[in-house]
Amino acid sequence: MFEPRGHDIMSGALIYPAYREDCDFAVIFIEVSGCLPMCGAGTIGLVTAALEEGLVTPRIPGRLSIETPAGKVDIQYNKPGEFVESVRMFNVASYLHAADVSVDVPGLGRLAVDIAYGGNFYAVVEPQENWRGLDGMSASDIVDLSRSLRDALEPVCNPIHPEDDRISGVHHAIWCDKPSGGDADGRGAVFYGDKAIDRSPGGTGTSLAWRNCMARAG
Repeated sequence: MFEPRGHDIMSGALIYPAYREDCDFAVIFIEVSGCLPMCGAGTIGLVTAALEEGLVTPRIPGRLSIETPAGKVDIQYNKPGEFVESVRMFNVASYLHAADVSVDVPGLGRLAVDIAYGGNFYAVVEPQENWRGLDGMSASDIVDLSRSLRDALEPVCNPIHPEDDRISGVHHAIWCDKPSGGDADGRGAVFYGDKAIDRSPGGTGTSLAWRNCMARAG
């Protein structure tokens, strides 16, 4: 995943035969920091490439079930011809692990963050007294603050998945803000790895952010 052919935000997928009888195949996701339990954007890209290149044969046309380290992920896709036109992903169960975790972050001060899971554990940061939002922040600003946040959280909160203790620790951060325009409902920047800013909203991050909002609402 690294240079000279890779880069800081490159992700990869290794396809394996499934151990589960209810899955078409299995996958291990890799990126510059190691292996991931789940990768939403990677799943969409993997399904598209695997179908178009004939690497997998679905048991049911239009549907796939994939065994990931985080669990079973179901897929619905539309491939009317040679190319895949759409992929719809049904992710593993997401949940709010802890709300309003207080942490002192160098460069910002004390923050209250939520720790949530959507295939990876995330620190979810919303605008507050010591962080006013994404306006005026560069990618390098987000990277630096995310590293500081992650380091500060380690001794404060080390989440462990209740069904698989191999999935633990906060390795991702998602900085949330109001939309800057258009028809979006929100805005976010996802950090992972060592210095990666995700170019997509993040499949696992999107899953947990929505679940986190619902948990807070009710």
